[in-house]
Amino acid sequence: MEFSCFLLLFVAFIIDLGECQSNGCAEFPCGARGPVIRFPFRVNSQPEHCGYPGFNFSCTDTNDTVVELPNSVKLFVKRIDYKSHVLQLYDPAHCIPKQLRRLNLSSSPFHFEEDSPEDQTLSSGESSSTGLTDFVFFNCSQREVKFRFILCLSSQKHQVYAFDKRDDLMDLPLSSCTKMYTLRSIPNTRVLGDDEKNLELKWSRRVCGHCEARGKKCRLKNNSTALETECFLEGALSKLAITGELSWSYKILFIWEM
Repeated sequence: MEFSCFLLLFVAFIIDLGECQSNGCAEFPCGARGPVIRFPFRVNSQPEHCGYPGFNFSCTDTNDTVVELPNSVKLFVKRIDYKSHVLQLYDPAHCIPKQLRRLNLSSSPFHFEEDSPEDQTLSSGESSSTGLTDFVFFNCSQREVKFRFILCLSSQKHQVYAFDKRDDLMDLPLSSCTKMYTLRSIPNTRVLGDDEKNLELKWSRRVCGHCEARGKKCRLKNNSTALETECFLEGALSKLAITGELSWSYKILFIWEM
């Protein structure tokens, strides 16, 4: 009976040790309802090797997951699709069009989902359109039914509209509207759609490839100077530890019993 209990505890220890060695960094959510954070992402409080450079999150006092994008654009993380490499974000102030004015993804590892290189190749091998458009924003004194009304940027004193630059320039509301600014290479759905709260970004397949889609996890390669990633089967090392070490422990216990 004592032998069985000790053996069971030893197996549990080896399993735990193997999991720690194979993973290296614990995965966890900021809150009970938040997305699970694991490589290539990490929380700022974790060691740098736990995530890929630029894939940093932080946890708020209210247990929300936050990503900070270039030009100090902070958005909350709603969902992480590790298989499709999609990051679903939302603005707690419910105004993505306002955030887009400061957002610059040129130095970010993320890009608009509509601008995904992996999704722009047709079956014929040709490239499809990116789905990105330049928009001009106007402050108007009267109702302009031809343009997209941006509710979250408007008030009782002024109404903000977005003009798609691909449309006829003759339709520009010069008489009752004043130009505010231009946003370049913005997804149509984020301006012309009804959703002013959510935003989806993607990250390149060069980071982790299809690891999660194949039922594996991802990590940085050991001793790699090029920040290469590799897939690994979670739990494989712990099984090796059990088969390699358990027989040795069993022999010692058996001799002691003799």
